[in-house]
Amino acid sequence: MRGIRKRGSFFGLINKAEYVVELGKWTFVPRWKSEFRRETPVEVDLEKRKELTELFMGMLRFPLLQSSFVEWGLEYELFKQLRDVAPAGSVDSFTGITSAVQLRNTSAYQGYNLMTTVGFEIRRRNPQGLKAEVTTRSFITIYAGVDL
Repeated sequence: MRGIRKRGSFFGLINKAEYVVELGKWTFVPRWKSEFRRETPVEVDLEKRKELTELFMGMLRFPLLQSSFVEWGLEYELFKQLRDVAPAGSVDSFTGITSAVQLRNTSAYQGYNLMTTVGFEIRRRNPQGLKAEVTTRSFITIYAGVDL
């Protein structure tokens, strides 16, 4: 058949570790995650992939009021394109750092349990050989649930 390889394959490996450190009312959580991906699609038109992503993260949480707390996190990302030439449509190697802070509150309202989160994120990404990109994002989410 035209456009089809005789063999396609996919191998993925994810490793991760996390440890919770309680410091009185403060909580610190260092995390690490590694993702390896090697793929040979069955379709000839799709490029082969070989990539490694390493994520190093830390999160600090502390109480603010009776039912509120603040979380601050920092994440460093290292993405390596392991092919000599990045396949068309794929991402080339880059490093990135992201920091986010959020306020989370839980409360009861007319029989519902509400969880509200308000926060802000700033991300800097440095593609290999290109100018760094900086993006920001703010968010608010409200979840409502019922206790049975």
